[in-house]
Order: sequence, then structure tokens, then C-alpha cells
Amino acid sequence: MKYLLSILLILFLPNSRSTAQFSVQYQKLYSTHNDWFTGIGIAQHKNINQRFSVGVGIEYSHAPLHNDNGWVLTNLNFVPVFVDLKYQCQENKQLHPYIHLSQGISIISYFRKDNSIQTPYKIKEAGYYASGGMGVIIMLNSFISVDVETGIKSFHISGNDLEVNPHGVAGSIGIIFFQKRKK
Repeated sequence: MKYLLSILLILFLPNSRSTAQFSVQYQKLYSTHNDWFTGIGIAQHKNINQRFSVGVGIEYSHAPLHNDNGWVLTNLNFVPVFVDLKYQCQENKQLHPYIHLSQGISIISYFRKDNSIQTPYKIKEAGYYASGGMGVIIMLNSFISVDVETGIKSFHISGNDLEVNPHGVAGSIGIIFFQKRKK
């Protein structure tokens, strides 16, 4: 909790040398169970120096069907709330490659059908969310850019092996809006 509060302070305290970024991304995850999860996410970042930025975000991802642990799962909904860290690698004027790590809490709901019970029943859970990847920011101008990323993602890491944990290869494309630097 103290880390989240520290990051929120960094994001919202005025700093004349920091650039704030607001991003919106469309995301796809191909799970290890051969299912597709589609989502949209938003995040707010703030540069803490030329290479590092921190942020907070929220995502909504959905899958109509997912087979896991021998169960038939339908109408899966995932809402991770996360803290984000980006390291920006060597850059030129238009391309800004980066490495990205996220962790947080994922709120989950879905319907599960067991072999012994014919009627699906609703499950609500929460678990640890983690994501990591590499991407590139393509600068269109000083206020807007395109962001393309690929990596791995896990929606629900838990110590309970009977809870559902969709994970796999993830990709996203989005738009980043840069706020003007204060002089």
C-alpha cells in the first residue's frame, strides 16, 4: 500500500521537469489454453527522470469461453488495477523503445460449469496481477504518439491451484497523450 501511495504522490505532485502521459490501449492475450482475451486499458504515467516513468492504471479484459482445470468457464471478466514501471531504452527522435513491468490486484468474475453440476454458477475472486513486455513509442508530434507492445501477462496468480489463472502472450496497440512540460 505504501508503494501505491508513493507512486500516486509522484504522479500528482507538480514538478517542472516531469512530463505526464495518459495512454489508452487495445489489448489481446493468447492464453496457454488456446483462448483469446480482449481488453482495453488506461494508464497515467509520469517521468521521474529521462529513462524511468511510473504510473497507475486499470484494465478491463473479457473472454466468452475458457477451458481450465477441466472446467468450462464462460463470460470471464477481469479488472486489474496496477502499478506500472517503464524503462526507456536508447531513443532517436521518433522511436522510443522501452521495457515495461506491471503488478497489481485483479478482480475476476466468471461462470463455471463442473462435470457434476449441469447449471453454471457465478464465481468472484481476486488475485495478484503481473505483466511484463517490450514496446516502442512512435512519436507523431510532441503531444501524441502511437504505442505498440508485446510481452507476457498473468491475470490471476494465486496460491490456490483451483482458482483460474489465464496467462499467456499479450500484445497491445494504443495512443499516448503527452501533457506539456511546465517552464
